[in-house]
Amino acid sequence: MSVCSICDCTFDMDAEGGVNGFIGILEVNFCPTCKCGVLDFADQCRPPEQCGKCGAWNDEDDEEKAA
Repeated sequence: MSVCSICDCTFDMDAEGGVNGFIGILEVNFCPTCKCGVLDFADQCRPPEQCGKCGAWNDEDDEEKAA
C-alpha cells in the first residue's frame, strides 16, 4: 500500500493506479484522484496554443466550442 503525498489516503498502486516518483529530490506518491488533479493543474499553467489544423485553442472548454 502507498500513501498519497497530497491527501494522505492509502491506495494500492497495482490495483488502483496512481504514480510514484520524484519531484527534484522529494519522493512523492499520488493516488489516481490527486494525479489527475496535478496533471490538470499543470495543463492550466501552460500558455494557450492555437491548433494549426483547426484553429482551436488548447484552453477552450467543451462549452465554449458548443457556443
